[in-house]
Amino acid sequence: MNGLTTNVVYNISYPISMTSSTGSIVTYNSNSELQTGIENAIDDCDDDGSSTEVFSDLIVNGTWKISSFIDGDEDETYHYTGYVFSFSSNGTSLAVATAASLNGNWAYYTEDDLSKLTLSYFGETLDELEEDWQIIEFNSTFIKLRHISGGNGNTHYLTFTKI
Repeated sequence: MNGLTTNVVYNISYPISMTSSTGSIVTYNSNSELQTGIENAIDDCDDDGSSTEVFSDLIVNGTWKISSFIDGDEDETYHYTGYVFSFSSNGTSLAVATAASLNGNWAYYTEDDLSKLTLSYFGETLDELEEDWQIIEFNSTFIKLRHISGGNGNTHYLTFTKI
């Protein structure tokens, strides 16, 4: 999957089989089975306890843009085009776009062995981001987050990419 190109639509022909981290072969028959398998694999990843400091150091280093925002089955990334996000070590955040500059807050915490990021911004412009996001994966160039809505059960995905 590392060789996939952006702006190209790919199709998976099911069933597909993959080797799990335990070495067993797992077969998926649909997109929903594959998504569940990926989410379960992510949930099984061990947290070594050092990620709090690493994540906090990472997010405050530089500026970020939203490269992907998926709301259920809909790609709503376009709502955040042009925004640049910065995060300070004191828990404040600033989202700047051509016509707006919004102050906010962020916090990193662990709940039920899950690393989470809470975002909040003043005003209604970025209210879709104001959630307790589970941190799926992060490195020096991106932060991938997931939130399952309590109201309708939709899964939302948010990806920040370092500028």
